[in-house]
Amino acid sequence: MSEIENQGLDEELFNTLIEHNLQAPFYNMLGLKPSGLGRGWARYALTLDHRHCNAQGNPHGGVIATMVDTAMGNALATMGIRPLTAELTLHLVSSPSVGAQVVVEAEVVSIGSRLGFTRATVTWEDRIVATAQGCFANAGPVSP
Repeated sequence: MSEIENQGLDEELFNTLIEHNLQAPFYNMLGLKPSGLGRGWARYALTLDHRHCNAQGNPHGGVIATMVDTAMGNALATMGIRPLTAELTLHLVSSPSVGAQVVVEAEVVSIGSRLGFTRATVTWEDRIVATAQGCFANAGPVSP
């Protein structure tokens, strides 16, 4: 787990979240990997290949949506909350190329007892690929 940056999270929570992520079948199928976690913050990376493309051969917007949903949910999870996506708004700005490494960074904007609000930015090299906002329901504490 040393290649995944821990920006000040409790070691037990960090390890629990990383383990959950590395065992998630959907993330493994996509090749989506965490690269950093901190309190109220998460970063994920994905190298796009042919599996991520639509019928026209371009990376599918749903892959980008999955990336932001994952990163925003895990930003909340770093605060000990088990999030359930209630609403996700995605603004696709540009299309990365196959072979590109796409990075998403997400942060918690505000949190209450029942809902948490987040935002994320997806980049490829120095270009913005997408921005997103999310609202998540608090489904209780993160469990090991």
